[in-house]
Amino acid sequence: RATEMKPDQDWNSVWPAARTFHPAAVPLPIRQGEPVGKEKVTPSKYGNTELMKIPNFLHLTPPVIKRHCAALKQFCTPFPAQLDSDDKIEQHFPVQVITSNYLNSDSSIRDR
Repeated sequence: RATEMKPDQDWNSVWPAARTFHPAAVPLPIRQGEPVGKEKVTPSKYGNTELMKIPNFLHLTPPVIKRHCAALKQFCTPFPAQLDSDDKIEQHFPVQVITSNYLNSDSSIRDR
């Protein structure tokens, strides 16, 4: 399938959301992982466990992002001109940021 794909096709219809890597759906010579063997070549996309471990961001190409932004633009409004200082913004829109850090020592992030 990857060898028959056209370069100008709609990538969003091929890879519409984050998902596990599938080599037949990607017409690019993607490589990831530790070089193996005497040749010291990074593993190709076929049978590459590093590429299949977590969902990736191949769906977030620049044309797709522009399309998403254009669809969301109809819901956006201009920022109020009256909120011209940080004090006014904090007074009318108080935001509290809470963060947490987690350390994962499992062999896979999917084991949870």
